[in-house]
Amino acid sequence: MIDKVKVARSFSRSATTYNEVAWFQQDIGTQLLAMLPAIDSQYAGMPCVDLGCGTAYFYRLLQQQYPQLSYMGIDIAEGMLRFVKQEQGLERLLCADAEHLPLANDSVKLIFSNMALQWCNQLPQLFSELNRVLADGGVLGLSTLGPKTLFELKHAWAQVDDWVHVNEFAPVEQWRQAIEMNGFVVESLTQTEPVLRYESVSELLRELKMLGAHNVNDGQPQALTGKKKLTALFRAYDDLKKENDYPASYDVSFWVLRKAAG
Repeated sequence: MIDKVKVARSFSRSATTYNEVAWFQQDIGTQLLAMLPAIDSQYAGMPCVDLGCGTAYFYRLLQQQYPQLSYMGIDIAEGMLRFVKQEQGLERLLCADAEHLPLANDSVKLIFSNMALQWCNQLPQLFSELNRVLADGGVLGLSTLGPKTLFELKHAWAQVDDWVHVNEFAPVEQWRQAIEMNGFVVESLTQTEPVLRYESVSELLRELKMLGAHNVNDGQPQALTGKKKLTALFRAYDDLKKENDYPASYDVSFWVLRKAAG
């Protein structure tokens, strides 16, 4: 179970460092944008919701692609939204949980969510809520992470102790079940397993911390990780080293969904 209070706090703390290391997340979001369909001009003025907007990196890109829609950024991390207001001057921002959106029924034409919804615990509740706020024929484009994400780091930690050190994410079958039971048509599903390379395990851990994406699951250790355990982790990860790099695999799914007409 993911602790959403910890999610909000973690990403709030990382607001000022996130963009320094979020090149992979930005690349995934750019791929997702390219998969989304055009929106008819008759829907001019309806909201385009950037759900889990973070630092609102995709604000200008969404405005360029959908100039007829009105941008709205939503994030669970209040610190991220304060950063966006300070850096970009955006005002149409809401601090909210994706499973409980403060939006009217049938009020949104497009929801874009890049690598954010994997932090939700109740997928049926999530897609029920997204269906509620989308207008008939509305589009939901999302990218999310699956259970193979950072499996090398999970494997290495398993050699050290029995605590949960790496975030656990739901498999694609659970996503599909929740999606289809809540009135969405799957227009496309694309899955990919990119592998990032790091010069050291410390570099990977530092990047995860700067992103705010470190461990927020139940079962995590209650005390800070000591030098002895980190040394054991680095030694265990050495067995997975390829050539001169340390691999870190990601399990990414791109969904393009449409709300069925009522």
